Amino acid sequence: MLDRLRETARNEGLTINAIECSWWTADIDRLGFRGAFDLVIASMTPGVRDVETFDRMMACSKRFCYYSNFVGRGSDTAHQEIFRNILGEEPRGHAHGPGLLYPFMYLYAPGYRPIVKFNHMSRNREQGWVEAAEAAIDFLGNERVLSDDAREKIREYYRDASPDGTYRSEAEVYTGMMVWSVTNRDGT
Repeated sequence: MLDRLRETARNEGLTINAIECSWWTADIDRLGFRGAFDLVIASMTPGVRDVETFDRMMACSKRFCYYSNFVGRGSDTAHQEIFRNILGEEPRGHAHGPGLLYPFMYLYAPGYRPIVKFNHMSRNREQGWVEAAEAAIDFLGNERVLSDDAREKIREYYRDASPDGTYRSEAEVYTGMMVWSVTNRDGT
């Protein structure tokens, strides 16, 4: 992804210094990021996952921040069933940190007044059951080690849910975005 950014910047004649590091452990003072940017963007990223990383994002801005994340997500029922019946776990909300509502409240309580916009999208998807199963295995394998038995059961689930070889899913996705000034509180 960074190689693509560098190539596009070079082709467009833009000066972009792409830095690869973990946001969870980034030292913004050593990197020279504290108060260095007019606008800091964190869009649908698991990098901003808690108060510490949210505060770090804000500390990099001298003017504005933009944050977007999921508000609610009616995920494909397959993931919920796989979590419960195959992995023996309760499904989580989503993989992108705290969503939008907690960060909004975190800002609003001390007097920040972000401009907020919400979006809704319905998604219908069709794909071969093998592709759907492997995508689910990849997604679920990001945060846990899946046994060979669990992988096989996931494949069986998708095969059984796809009588004609095509897996069909529907999902309702709600996202939100907010922009706020890091220098103004209570609308002042």
